[in-house]
This record gives sequence, structure tokens and C-alpha cells, in this order.
Amino acid sequence: MVEIISENPFNELPEALVVDMLDQCGDIGLKLSKSFHDLYNIKKDIRKKLKEKKLLVKDSDIMHPPTYPTCCAVDGSFSIEKLLSTDIVAAASVAVEGLAPPTEVRHWPKPRHYSKILTIKHNNATNFITSAIMMCMELSLAVKAPHNVVFFDGSFVTPLVYINQALNTLYEAPEELKTDFSKRLKLALAAYIKIVLSKKTDQIFVAVPKYTTRQ
Repeated sequence: MVEIISENPFNELPEALVVDMLDQCGDIGLKLSKSFHDLYNIKKDIRKKLKEKKLLVKDSDIMHPPTYPTCCAVDGSFSIEKLLSTDIVAAASVAVEGLAPPTEVRHWPKPRHYSKILTIKHNNATNFITSAIMMCMELSLAVKAPHNVVFFDGSFVTPLVYINQALNTLYEAPEELKTDFSKRLKLALAAYIKIVLSKKTDQIFVAVPKYTTRQ
């Protein structure tokens, strides 16, 4: 017998629950619209204050002659699929080149990504080790970038948090995961030091956190 999968994901939900949730969402659009409208209204005042404090100027007034830095961004992701007796663990990071002037001749050789897929036994430490492996990949990629501006996801504290969590649970981690993390750790820490010190005068590293848990 062929099982027919409904295209409507709400078919199995109680109708009253769906109606109740939709009723509570009625004024979300109005509140968001008001918030955006308030920001738009104070835009001119903010620009005026920035000009008065000489914080808002033309790029031509800052750079003589103007320069056109190249940039790239590095990001990563990981996933853990829990099966009946094992976990499928996947981690990857990728670098994407951004703006570059037509005269730019620098070339970043491929591959500009790292990836790892493992099948391991269930373990509570898997999440921590896998996220740290992903972060090690990101750091190792970012430090190799030949561009002037290198963006990476998270704050400058994020790599230390991920790596510290992994080290605290390393003793109980599956051997395959532990081995892969250990191989990447030394290079990642060296890359982190280089990023934080940022000694090159023609290159900067920019951490871009989407949010922080320290409200």
C-alpha cells in the first residue's frame, strides 16, 4: 500500500490551535512596520549628528588617492544526523570571493573549502567536537586569503568558545572525531593568533557576529 503524503503540513494539527496561533500574529506586521517607520524618521537626524561630529565624510576625503580593497568571506556549517545506532557527522567551511577591481591580478588557488564526513557511534561530545572542527576549518581558510578584507562569521571570541568546549569533552569523544580535531587544532590556533594580531598593513580581518548571547 502506497502512503500518500499530504502537501499541507497543517492537516494533522488541531484546527483550533492553528486559528489561535494565527490570531496572535495579527499585529506583528503592524509592529514591524512601525519599527521600520520610526527608524526611517530619525535617519536624517542621525546623518546630521554624524556630519556635525565629522564622522560622516566622502571616501575621497579619507583616501588620497582612493583605494579599492578586495574582500572575501569565510563561513562554515555542520550537521549531525542521528540514526538508529550511529551518527552521520558532516562539517564544512567555504570561502567566497567578493568585490575586486577589474585590474586585480591576485588569484586565490582552489580549493577554497574544507569538508569532512564521518560515521561514528552515538556520543554526547560529538556536537562540541564537530562544531570545533568546523571552526578550525574556517580559521585555516581565512588566514590563507590573499585579500585586503577578510570577513568571517561570529565574533573574535567565537573560535575560543568552540575550541574550549571541544577540549573539555575531548576525552569522551569518538576516536575518529578526536583524531580529526587534533590534526586541525594546531594549525587553527596559529591561524587565530595571526588573525588577532593582524600585522599586515594591507589586510584586516573582520568578525561579523549575527547576534550575541550576552544581552
